[in-house]
Amino acid sequence: MPRGRPKARLTSVFATRNRDGWASVFDGTDACVTPVLSPFEAHLHPHNSARGAFTEVNGQLQPSPAPRRSRTPAAIASPSPRPGEDTATALAGWGLTTDEITNLRKDGAQR
Repeated sequence: MPRGRPKARLTSVFATRNRDGWASVFDGTDACVTPVLSPFEAHLHPHNSARGAFTEVNGQLQPSPAPRRSRTPAAIASPSPRPGEDTATALAGWGLTTDEITNLRKDGAQR
């Protein structure tokens, strides 16, 4: 292990385990350590499941409203747009013309 170079030393130590391996090292301790989860796995984490951090609306999983208050509960007004559903509107809002958006699609830009 390299000495005298903290970044190199930490890099070599962290490389000895994967993310889940490090999470297991700290599991059950009072250390403030948690894995960084991908958007596709965050809803599966036991903490998020127990807290109801995600809600399914019309078959789409999305983050639940926050913060939660007992006297003024939050609600999801509408489902999130499906991928690509509002792309043209967003691009137009950022200043692209209809022709530019059409050309992007012709050139193979997805969603």
